[in-house]
Amino acid sequence: MAKSYVNRKLRNGDAAEIERIVRDCAPFVVTPSNIKDGEEYDIELLRKESCNTGVELKALLDNNIFTRIIPLINGKQQGKPLDDSQRKACAIMCFLIYAGIEANPVTALWERPSRSSYTKEEEDFLFRIADHLYPQVFSDLALGRIQFITQEVLAQARNAVVNSLQTMENIRSFNYSAVPEQSYKLIYMGLLKVWCINKIKKNKDQKLRLLLDWMYNQTVSCFEVIGYALNLFADNRSGGIFKKINSDKYDTVISNAKNAAWDILQILMLFMGHQNSDRKTIYFFVTRDNHLLNLPRRVLQIYNNSKELKLFIDSSYPQFKYEGFMKSMDRFGNRADNENHKAIVFNSLNDHIFKLECQVRDILATKSKEIEKLHVKEC
Repeated sequence: MAKSYVNRKLRNGDAAEIERIVRDCAPFVVTPSNIKDGEEYDIELLRKESCNTGVELKALLDNNIFTRIIPLINGKQQGKPLDDSQRKACAIMCFLIYAGIEANPVTALWERPSRSSYTKEEEDFLFRIADHLYPQVFSDLALGRIQFITQEVLAQARNAVVNSLQTMENIRSFNYSAVPEQSYKLIYMGLLKVWCINKIKKNKDQKLRLLLDWMYNQTVSCFEVIGYALNLFADNRSGGIFKKINSDKYDTVISNAKNAAWDILQILMLFMGHQNSDRKTIYFFVTRDNHLLNLPRRVLQIYNNSKELKLFIDSSYPQFKYEGFMKSMDRFGNRADNENHKAIVFNSLNDHIFKLECQVRDILATKSKEIEKLHVKEC
């Protein structure tokens, strides 16, 4: 539901300037809707949609937006000039508030470790204060007119939060520890498998075939992990969201696999929200991480079975080809014992993860020239 102050206009010229900044940042991925390509950055069009139609606009914020906004609210930013990333985060917040897009930091809160200074509930409360500021405040920050938010302005927003029964009830009732653990583990397990295959096999067509066969036999389909693997196997120069994927240190690989799983969980939540909605809700995923932005775009291609996906697979996987990919994907939906298979998979997640972590350690301990000799089943 659009907040009442969304109807308050920005200073003349600010809306166009904020739109320009956000469009240049290109931080959005939007779930399938009637919004045409490029219109996700049309601030006045979105404002009209949120205020005058039955369409709800919702945004899931990545941690790299959340962490740049909170210091403006808890007072830690005062006395320090805003850097470029903070000003752009402010432009994004101005855009969301002015356009009437409801910002949700829940996946960022799940990802963030517990801090001694603030609980997750307290961080959520601080973000709600930010979310209840007038958009002009963030516009002034983004455009360099001010460097911090005055206590008087913050107090007004804080009062708006405290006096909102629905907002306070949402904060009180939300279980911040209730992370979708099985989904996270499934993603983490898939990333470990992707890492192992990527180390042992050199041929990208073989890598993709091996991953899809393993996923069919040992786990359940996860389009988000498949999307990541498609990008990684096709261009093995960078691990993208899986930082330092080529590290030879076990702790680094495991830690970064877990961090990447958090990122992919956000994408999973984005598409789950879309699938569970009545299609009158349009979801935005908001991040400054270009690697992370590329993933939901690839996953969208898988969900939509798009022409772009066919072109990508035929050119990137000339032996496996799009036809082979689709045959492998069709198996997941045609499994006769699907529910029983899922139950077995989820009951044995911890065992599978333990074995894969051991295999990561074994592969790292193996001399590079001997890795190809490892049997497929060992990964």
